[in-house]
Amino acid sequence: MMSKAGCALVVALLLCAAVFPIRAQEAGETERVAVLAAVQHFLDAMAQRDTAEARKVVMPEGRVFSVRIEADEPVIRTFTFQEDMDKWAMRSGSILERVWNSEVRVHGRIATVWTAYDFYKSGRFSHCGIDVFDLVKTANGWKLTGGVYTVETESCPESPLGPPRPETTSEPEDPVEPERRR
Repeated sequence: MMSKAGCALVVALLLCAAVFPIRAQEAGETERVAVLAAVQHFLDAMAQRDTAEARKVVMPEGRVFSVRIEADEPVIRTFTFQEDMDKWAMRSGSILERVWNSEVRVHGRIATVWTAYDFYKSGRFSHCGIDVFDLVKTANGWKLTGGVYTVETESCPESPLGPPRPETTSEPEDPVEPERRR
């Protein structure tokens, strides 16, 4: 038979085993939400052409790659977040990027988001694809450090978000080259 002290120790160990995984899951979910919030903050800033807001969640020197297929060959373009922000800050017409089905991986101070997206220019569907964002956690929160995305104009799945709201898509045509989404 176990002593009272032994029973108390077993109960304490069982309670610790039950509580610590829950706290780890809670911390993981908190970080996941914070990572997704940083990505959404960037997309919202892009839609508003607000480079000051975008800088709050990006490292301007971070590199972005776009991949599209033209004549059965991959066309890869690269630019920094700063170059991207300079470009979309000068655009006319509305831009809207929506993401869904995001897969988030967090390990300590690094994270990756893999997500489906669709993109609208001046209220018209432009393209869809997959976004992959890399992030690092700084003293000021999660920051996008780079990424890669596909640009697909055919066989795009219907977004589970439905059509965009009319007030987000009612500006004149955007004269900026179509391969640049941001």
